[in-house]
Amino acid sequence: AHGLAAEEAEAEAEGDGATEKWAARTWLQSLPIADVVVRPMLLPLRELGQSLSSAEGSVPLELEFMRGVAKIGSRAMVAELFDAHKLVEHIADVLWQAVTELEQ
Repeated sequence: AHGLAAEEAEAEAEGDGATEKWAARTWLQSLPIADVVVRPMLLPLRELGQSLSSAEGSVPLELEFMRGVAKIGSRAMVAELFDAHKLVEHIADVLWQAVTELEQ
């Protein structure tokens, strides 16, 4: 999942001036955090049997769903969805794996 992006970030860091070029923000952006967040966010679509692939035609459905969330949902609803699906735990798993890979 995030191996290639992490390897690219590490390769960048190992080049000339590795210490000066490495930045936590860039490293974090290379991790699949968005993949972890999108799963619970789009769960209602999946439960309706809708395809969540990135194939043509699915993006407008996801966009309309997100607009619906903004219209009838709330911050509390999003937080409850994330709590119910242990989002913090999943993000921590991704971050911990990536942090330990930095040491190798």
